[in-house]
Amino acid sequence: MKAEPQLNKGVLKEFILRMYDIDVEYFEFVPIGELSYSYIIKTQDKKKYFLKLYTPSRLTQSVILNLDFSLQVVEQLNERAHITRIPHPIKNSDCKNISQLEDFNVVLWSFIEGKMVTKDQSNSKYFAKQMGALLAEIHRATDTLELSKPVLEQFEVDFKQDLNKCMTLLLSSDKLENIYQEKLRIMITPVSKEIFKSMRHLENVAVKLKKQDVEKVICHKDPIRHNVLINDSEDIFLIDWDDPAFAPFEQDIWFFINDKHFKTFINSYKHLRDFPKINGDIVIYYFFKRTLVDLTDWLYRILFENMHEEQNISDLNELEEDVMSVITVMEKEENIFRKKIKKWVTEAK
Repeated sequence: MKAEPQLNKGVLKEFILRMYDIDVEYFEFVPIGELSYSYIIKTQDKKKYFLKLYTPSRLTQSVILNLDFSLQVVEQLNERAHITRIPHPIKNSDCKNISQLEDFNVVLWSFIEGKMVTKDQSNSKYFAKQMGALLAEIHRATDTLELSKPVLEQFEVDFKQDLNKCMTLLLSSDKLENIYQEKLRIMITPVSKEIFKSMRHLENVAVKLKKQDVEKVICHKDPIRHNVLINDSEDIFLIDWDDPAFAPFEQDIWFFINDKHFKTFINSYKHLRDFPKINGDIVIYYFFKRTLVDLTDWLYRILFENMHEEQNISDLNELEEDVMSVITVMEKEENIFRKKIKKWVTEAK
């Protein structure tokens, strides 16, 4: 989140002391992420932790519902599979991973020293090799996990109603409340046909995939560079485990298929975990769904939830950068994905 929550720091400091026996010296707000308010906290004895506060909203509903599962995943990946390049939750005085403060679900994490991977770093062969190995290590650890109430990929298009609600308002003649919503209308109206066409295509692919029996592994679901830290020794760490699930391994690797070093990535992956093939339909499902879910999330926030100008500006900029540049060329992008997969399969034989 871009703006801090309305929460008294003294109350938060007392809460951390009572629930975690940690005496906080200061809180540093971190204005990143979409699902929680984040802080780096430094203690009186110079230790650091990462604090996340989840508050109920449309976007965080499923995250909060599945938060216990998500924390079990990283805890067991760390303790059972001995995967160290991920953070782990800190238990509270009740030996639980989640604490409750007013309306906030509170999770305290181990702190990882490092910086977010830059765009240039993410385009390197080194990054591709390291990410391929780390994701393979995570996926192959699936059989070591014993998780209650597992979250499974069902190939649902569960955001359709919210997207339709947003599109109906934007395409109507109803007066909007602020300039950001007006800018949104100007941005979205010319591409409305492409949006609806992409939704229909996604639904058709989802119907097809529901009939297939595909292997599922534990997936992070969002291993983009913004969720990867790199330290001074060039070790990489995969953070922000807000929404893991048992899903086809394509859920994690599709992000890298169009990268120039994909061959390095997949060879590094296969060195630790082999697989028979890449399912093109699954890749296309995740590409279309990610684009349309991101679109829906930003539309809904700007139209119905945002209270801060700073958040509106950020959401509009990210919408334009991450979605509007793609939404009119979805079919072309699908063809590129399928050609890349076919080319890799041919070269791998």
